[in-house]
Amino acid sequence: MKSDAVRVAMYDAKTVATTVSLKVAALLSTMKSAHAAKITDFVNDDIAIQSILNADGTIPLYAYSVYYNFGREIRAAKNRGVDSGALVMNGTSLKTKYTSYGCTALLLSSIALDVYSIVIP
Repeated sequence: MKSDAVRVAMYDAKTVATTVSLKVAALLSTMKSAHAAKITDFVNDDIAIQSILNADGTIPLYAYSVYYNFGREIRAAKNRGVDSGALVMNGTSLKTKYTSYGCTALLLSSIALDVYSIVIP
């Protein structure tokens, strides 16, 4: 069994700045392309939510961010692999949460359906 001193030394060796920078440099191109793909989806979702809110015409601009956050929470659940019935249940609980924040239930359901293809009651 390795002693605590050996374990600390091994950890110190792998966290040297030059070692870490080489590891990050090796992954940098993959990180950039993955980030670009996620940001495209993120922006497209926000634009779709904004279109729904603009079409409604009754939501003040200061409240848009709350609706964006609703959508972002659904997207985060989808990105974590939540799907089917579990995603509907999650969307339903999020609808309850955001309705308590003053959001319109009909708009939340519309965002879930039109942007994420989820039918929540």
